[in-house]
Amino acid sequence: MPCSVNSSHQNFSFCKQISKLEYQQESSNKQQSRHLTTLLESIISDQNLSENEKVVKLRD
Repeated sequence: MPCSVNSSHQNFSFCKQISKLEYQQESSNKQQSRHLTTLLESIISDQNLSENEKVVKLRD
């Protein structure tokens, strides 16, 4: 459940408390996602790869 703060009206909503394990898993998932995004962006922007090579790398 996302938390939000509406700064124009100072409305606050509170999140559901999660366990330490859930927090660690979520952090790990976010970190993996960032790494994958970086990898994908590097493949896409690599000017030394042909379009076909990029497609092959993205499929693997």
